Amino acid sequence: MCTATSAGRHLVVGISSLALTQAEEQFLHRVQPAGVILFSRNIQDPDQVQALIASVRDRIAPTCTIWLDQEGGRVQRLRDPFTRFPSPWQWVTLAQRQADRAADLARLAGEVCGRELAVMGIGVNCAPVLDIREPGADPVIGERAFGETPQGVIALAGVSRAREGMTGRARAVVEARIRRILAPCCPVPGDWRALLRQPDYRQARHQLEAVVEENRQADPTEPIQ
Repeated sequence: MCTATSAGRHLVVGISSLALTQAEEQFLHRVQPAGVILFSRNIQDPDQVQALIASVRDRIAPTCTIWLDQEGGRVQRLRDPFTRFPSPWQWVTLAQRQADRAADLARLAGEVCGRELAVMGIGVNCAPVLDIREPGADPVIGERAFGETPQGVIALAGVSRAREGMTGRARAVVEARIRRILAPCCPVPGDWRALLRQPDYRQARHQLEAVVEENRQADPTEPIQ
């Protein structure tokens, strides 16, 4: 095994645009990274994303995990025609009024998000589910946290989101758990149009987007690219 390939097993890399350049094709083939992360610059529509993922996997053997940020709120790479998810902090706000409803819908959001990512062929959702919005914390966390205490985060994030493969800027004490979450996950891309037509999916999506509308005026922030 060459040095580049050995190092590649520890790398998650980005790419520059909507399709691989010749240089990127050669790099992926030579280095064989463990994963490729997609950003807004790599996303135009579902068909283009699936074609890009197929192109990436054609050059990495046996395959690699595709990563993406799909937190909800301002940080959501896949948008139309997929679900608009509330930000994590919107679940906290809802929980102050309706704790059971917030917990149930947060769990539902994890399930719907997981289905959408899986049908696209995306295996890891990079989102800060373990962070705590507390004094002295990095301001970047803000609305991206599920609570101000460990108990609050557990109640709303818990295993329902962790099972999607989400990660975050977690404390060192949970590093071992995160390593288990990040075991290679390479779902086979499916028919995303068929998913959008499924009655149970449509009903769940309606419930989640209703929460977004409830908070639209209170959370008018722009998407993070």
